[in-house]
Amino acid sequence: MRATVIFPTFGDAPFARWPLESILKQSVKEIEIFIICDGSPPNMVTFFNDFAKDDRRISVFEFPKSPRTGEVYRDQLIRTKAKGKNIFYCCHDDLWFPDHIAELEIQLREHPFVNSIHVAVNESANGSMADLIHDVIPSNIHDASCREKLLQDKLLTNFFGLTSTAHTRKAYFWLKDGWTNTPQGIWTDLYMWRKFLFKYGQSCKTLQKATSLHFHTGVRATWTKQQRSEELKLVYRWIQDPVSMEKIENSINSIINHMILNSSYH
Repeated sequence: MRATVIFPTFGDAPFARWPLESILKQSVKEIEIFIICDGSPPNMVTFFNDFAKDDRRISVFEFPKSPRTGEVYRDQLIRTKAKGKNIFYCCHDDLWFPDHIAELEIQLREHPFVNSIHVAVNESANGSMADLIHDVIPSNIHDASCREKLLQDKLLTNFFGLTSTAHTRKAYFWLKDGWTNTPQGIWTDLYMWRKFLFKYGQSCKTLQKATSLHFHTGVRATWTKQQRSEELKLVYRWIQDPVSMEKIENSINSIINHMILNSSYH
């Protein structure tokens, strides 16, 4: 098995269909998908089980609500169920580009922990592809100064989220501990990234391109489930269309190149 995908979900989130579809449409097909229902309501468990009926790569795991984001369930499944050589993650309200796994898989041949560039979608794009990109957060975890910023205990500095990250299963098992309940006052993904960075340091790698899109929950807090679903559906369809996908990538690359020229890249 080439990859195990961890798909954490909670609450009443029917819009999760589109992120899940973006996983199913990956160019790499030899994958298994673990949907972690962290206290999800019965209707959502049924929703995901219906997906699993149509695609044997999907397994649905129902758990009681955890204190934070189901970290211990991720650890349990990676250690006892995962068969993938590499472990990937996708939040239930983000989207992967079609070659996300393929692109990061290349990096994982030589690096234990990798990320691609974090790109956030503009919540006020109003269906305009031209206004799609809100923010591009540069990073380079192979660089000591970038790792130092991430590792400073008193600072909450993070350059990339769960969806743009992957690691080898072997590297996970060599950690002192993996996903555990995160202390209050720190982001769960940053808490986990620090474990990899402490262990592997400059062996970690940032792919200097985007392979996914992040839809920030906080700025969409007042949105209805239908609004979120419509936004994700629209962008998902753009991503699946080669012409539109090329335009999105060109837009992101233009921003990255501008950052490099202006020395704002980490």
